[in-house]
Amino acid sequence: MTRGRMLGVACLVVLAVWLCLSMLASWRRQPAEAVQSKPHSTVGRLFVTDRDWHGRPVYRLQNESHQTLHHVRLQSLAGDSLPILAITARGQTAPSLLTNPLAQPPYTLPSGACAWFVGPKRPPLQIVLYWQDPDGNIRHEFDAFPLPGVH
Repeated sequence: MTRGRMLGVACLVVLAVWLCLSMLASWRRQPAEAVQSKPHSTVGRLFVTDRDWHGRPVYRLQNESHQTLHHVRLQSLAGDSLPILAITARGQTAPSLLTNPLAQPPYTLPSGACAWFVGPKRPPLQIVLYWQDPDGNIRHEFDAFPLPGVH
């Protein structure tokens, strides 16, 4: 093998090692939020409603976990906050009138309760649900809604 080829092979080996180490280092530096955000089970269940708010569809998100979700925030994939119009307790019927988005965040969603919110468009829909767990960690659930037609 010539010196030029040996030098080329050595450069390729060094480059491969450097790439592997770079990927390993970036994986280890992931923020705690990214590592802890994978829920063990589905927290929210999304339902399409027959309501509109200023021409935009209204959806209902039910907390199906056994814990209260604190500092709840809903976001579209584009990063837009989705306005929450009402929060109803477990077993409570839909609000008769959905007027203005709720003021005074942060929002709390008890177990079994529903958040009525304005979606960016009709189904299929992709949203992200954020909440804070009892330890203060920010969690999220993405694309975990089992309703057909809603992604």
